[in-house]
Amino acid sequence: MKCDSSDDDLICEDTKKAKIFNDYFCGQSNLDDSNTHLPDIPDTRTDELGDMIISENEVVDILKILDVSKASEPDRISPRLLKEAYGIMKYPLCRLFNLSLSVGKFPSDWKCANVTPVFKKDSPIDDPRESANNLNSDLAKIHRWSSDWLVTFNPQKTETMTISRKLHKPDHPKLNMDNVTVTEVLIEKSLV
Repeated sequence: MKCDSSDDDLICEDTKKAKIFNDYFCGQSNLDDSNTHLPDIPDTRTDELGDMIISENEVVDILKILDVSKASEPDRISPRLLKEAYGIMKYPLCRLFNLSLSVGKFPSDWKCANVTPVFKKDSPIDDPRESANNLNSDLAKIHRWSSDWLVTFNPQKTETMTISRKLHKPDHPKLNMDNVTVTEVLIEKSLV
């Protein structure tokens, strides 16, 4: 990341990169709360999660419906092994789950997954108009949020750039924020 358009130095430290991004995005909006009051947000928490106990029967029910045609997870335990050994596996798994819930901690391996998106040919993700509609919808939500929380975004300072792995970039419809067309740029500029 270049820190200045006239300088060829690269920023390699994460904290400096974060500061540059922070300064840039702070310049995109301003907060004028001199004569305004933030809305009151009532505390609506009424439900509590009590003690949760998983029974061996619940573990067996889940193990019996495992899809054995699926690949193993990062733990490399075959779904077929779990399904066929449910009688032996029900007690240790039940004990492990209940212990984890009572302590309130989960093994870090349980938080990992191999997620691979599989897109079909001619899916909406390939359609630039659909992508622009989704982005315009997100920009409208950001605008509504900013109005509710008294944050003013300056659409004239907002820019968009199409990045594509295709040889010829798709022609995207214009993006709008607060009924102002967002400027499209063709080359990357410095963030400071």
